[in-house]
Amino acid sequence: MRPRLREVVIALGVVLLVWFGLFSRSMFSEVRGILYVTVLALPFVLNVIGWRRWRSVRNEVETTRLRKSLGALGLVTNTLSLALICTVVVVFSYRTIKFIFTPDHPAVPPIEWMNATNFAVCMWGCFAVSVLGLGAGILGPVRIRLQVALSSFVLASIIFNDIMKRSQF
Repeated sequence: MRPRLREVVIALGVVLLVWFGLFSRSMFSEVRGILYVTVLALPFVLNVIGWRRWRSVRNEVETTRLRKSLGALGLVTNTLSLALICTVVVVFSYRTIKFIFTPDHPAVPPIEWMNATNFAVCMWGCFAVSVLGLGAGILGPVRIRLQVALSSFVLASIIFNDIMKRSQF
C-alpha cells in the first residue's frame, strides 16, 4: 500500500473510532466504554509518537522551514492543550471532592483562585488551541502530519463532545 493511501486509511479508521466512541449511542454500553477509554488515550499516544518523530524531521534538509515551523507549532499546541485539559480536570475534580473531616483538620479550606475559574471558558480555550494544532498539523511535515493532525482532531472531538453535553443543545 502506498504511504499516502495508508495515511488516509489510518485517518479514516481513527475518525470512525472517535465517532463510535464519542457520538454513537447505538452500541452496547460496555463496548462504548472501551472505545471511549481508547479515544481518551489516543491523543497522549499520538503526541508522544509525534515528538519522537520530530527529532528526525527537524534535521531534514528537503523539508522547508515553514513546514518545520508549522509541525513544531502543532506539537507544541497539542502538548499545551493536553496539559491544560489535565490541569482543568484536576482543578475541577478537586472542587467536587468532599472535604475530609477529622479531629486534627476540621475542614480543608478551598483554594481561592479555583472559585474564580470558569470551566466553560477553559474548555473553549482548550478547543481553540486544539483546532490551531489541527491546522498546523495538516500543513506540517509529512513524517509527523498524521500524528499531529489526528492527535489534534481526537482532542478537539473529546472537548467538543464534553462542551455539547454540558451546554444541552
